[in-house]
Amino acid sequence: MDTRGSFCVGTCGVLLAVALWGPGRAAQAGDAPKPAEGAGAALKWFPGHYLLLGWRAVPSATVKDGDGPNAATPERWSVIADNPHFAGGQRIYLWKHLEPQKGRYDFSRIEKDLAYLKAHNKRLVVEVWDTYFFGKLTAAPDYLLTDPAYKGGIFYRAKPGQKDRGSIVKRYVPAVMDRYIALVCELGRRFDSDPHLAGFANTETSMSNVTGSEDFDARACEEQMKRLVTASGQAFPSTPVFIYGNWYHNQAALKELAEHAYANGLVWGGPDLCPPAQRGWGDQILRAYQGRMAGGLAVQWQSYDGRWTAEQLFDCGVNDLKLSFIFWMDVERKKNGGLSFREDVIPVVNRYKGRIHTARPENLAAPITVGVPASGGSR
Repeated sequence: MDTRGSFCVGTCGVLLAVALWGPGRAAQAGDAPKPAEGAGAALKWFPGHYLLLGWRAVPSATVKDGDGPNAATPERWSVIADNPHFAGGQRIYLWKHLEPQKGRYDFSRIEKDLAYLKAHNKRLVVEVWDTYFFGKLTAAPDYLLTDPAYKGGIFYRAKPGQKDRGSIVKRYVPAVMDRYIALVCELGRRFDSDPHLAGFANTETSMSNVTGSEDFDARACEEQMKRLVTASGQAFPSTPVFIYGNWYHNQAALKELAEHAYANGLVWGGPDLCPPAQRGWGDQILRAYQGRMAGGLAVQWQSYDGRWTAEQLFDCGVNDLKLSFIFWMDVERKKNGGLSFREDVIPVVNRYKGRIHTARPENLAAPITVGVPASGGSR
């Protein structure tokens, strides 16, 4: 049986653990999604196709929120609630909503989604955004922006003369990463044992336009992201953990992070499934680790713009990249010559009966000892 032991200690949320992985179930690439059985059952394993919803709980016609003007209320899951070819849903949650005040957590949004999906025997993958990619909004809690210990907490992505492009949390500041790890630890305490939690994802590594931050330190960023990889795996000892690898400050550093993710038993994820899967550094890593580290990609706005058919997107993810998880955003771009999740994607997933790569990867099947993340500084 697979076991990963972990525990959080102290008010700083420092996570200490040693994790051991045992042999996993040898599933075939064409199997329909189903839980692991027998050996390895302690680690939940629910590969499959998932509906992806954005973070907003109310409609908005003015702010791009991950799924346009449509509300991401629990009822939005109804489109896949009775579909046997979808394993469940993935939802984006903002850090500031989960920790509205320092050390005070509110997980009610996650609990509502879980309750709805459980009622339909579906599962949830939680993705937390610490960075916001549009406009002037931030995903970081207010205290991070006002307490000088966090050195401003964020920087804005836009270069001079550009339109607002969101904000990036200063992950390279140890005190900032300490707080984020504390959140991950609390989420693990609350939800890791829930049988309907199918995964936990940290948002993408993208640090584009780091010139907007005068204090950016590439080496510190690499060290802190490795801390996050280790701590996340330990916070969720029985749940697959994703690190979303996208554009980083350099390719060599992203490859190094991928190797650390592999060694710590994580899943390599990313934000955009775009054939022919040669778009970015993250896709190259997926290819390099096929069979060794599981992959999971989201199908978001640009994937629906009409350059590819739903069949081509499915083929790229399942047959080319051999993904174990595909997160399909509920997008409607039919009027602009693009695709519709409901009219195009669902029929393709149904036609192939939810086919996905279900075999446990090497890093979830062989014994692995996970290191202990050191504290990065004061909180």
